[in-house]
Amino acid sequence: MIFGEAGLVSADAKLEKRTRLIRYGIFGGAALGVVLMLLSWAFTYFKTRADRRGRGQVADYNAKAKGVCRSSASPAPTQARLAAPRHLR
Repeated sequence: MIFGEAGLVSADAKLEKRTRLIRYGIFGGAALGVVLMLLSWAFTYFKTRADRRGRGQVADYNAKAKGVCRSSASPAPTQARLAAPRHLR
């Protein structure tokens, strides 16, 4: 009597061990990939939360800085420098 499942069983112990190690390596690599993706997601999630909290602090700073006196320097020298390249055309 011949069974069609005879190819599923191997008598070579080295080949079985190699196959098992390759299978474990594939599953381990997939698990490592999932862990790395979860870590990167968590990093960006908490970074975004920190940025949102920082925006409130920036708005508070801007509100306080509105009362500070600004420089009264004339913008004429800057405008002259910006106009210079127009003459080169």
